[in-house]
Amino acid sequence: MPPELLAPVTHHCRRINACLARAQHLQTLHGDSMKQWQRLVLCALTDALAHNHLLVGTLAAYLQRQDVDADLLRRYLQSRTPTATSPVRPSSTSTASPAPYPKKRPNRSG
Repeated sequence: MPPELLAPVTHHCRRINACLARAQHLQTLHGDSMKQWQRLVLCALTDALAHNHLLVGTLAAYLQRQDVDADLLRRYLQSRTPTATSPVRPSSTSTASPAPYPKKRPNRSG
């Protein structure tokens, strides 16, 4: 591993492990309250997921700065579409994706 990545990778891995350990330990603390347990476990797992995303982003940014081919990086990240930070390439055809949510219809009552 490149020396400049050692500190951030170590930090995120430790935080991920701490969040997962907290999620496992919560059963012993809140075994009598299922709602409280659900909330706290999901918060801990969401924290772990956030650090995982930061770790992946850190490594992807490093590889981008090392001039790894954008298509190869997308394959490594298992991403089929260009990321928001990827350079925009001109295209002769539109490849716009549909809106993620349907448009609201105007209120026609009245």
